[in-house]
This record gives sequence, C-alpha cells and structure tokens, in this order.
Amino acid sequence: MSLKARKWEETILATPIVRQPLEVSLKLDVLHLHAGGTLRDVDNTAKPVMDAFNGHLYQDDKQIRELVFRSLRPLMGHCS
Repeated sequence: MSLKARKWEETILATPIVRQPLEVSLKLDVLHLHAGGTLRDVDNTAKPVMDAFNGHLYQDDKQIRELVFRSLRPLMGHCS
C-alpha cells in the first residue's frame, strides 16, 4: 500500500463510524469526488476504500453483496 493510501486509510479510521463492525450482508454505495491529478480506474480506487473499513464498519469486505462506486471530477467552482 502506498504512503498516500495508508495516510488516507488512517484518516478514515480515525473517524468513529460504528461501535462494533456489522455482521450482515451489505450494499456499499460510494461517491468519490476527485479534485485533481490523474483519475484512477474505479476498481483500483474501490478496493482500498473497501479494505479500510474491514474490521471497522464491517467484519470483512466479503459481506459486501452489492457495490456502487462512482468516481467523478467536480465542476470547477462547484466544490472545494
């Protein structure tokens, strides 16, 4: 995992989400607003997001039965 990805994961995990990881089948719906640089492939962006929540939001990303992942660049002046 890259240093940038590791720092992102640490930031996400520092934010309390649930007291105990969920143990049910889940649908994960992610909207990734990409502000600059190269826009990565969706599959290469989704996996680190799913991995970051392992043991925190859910027990394991195997629980995700449906994944909706959108990666968009915001229009200039509409998002900071």
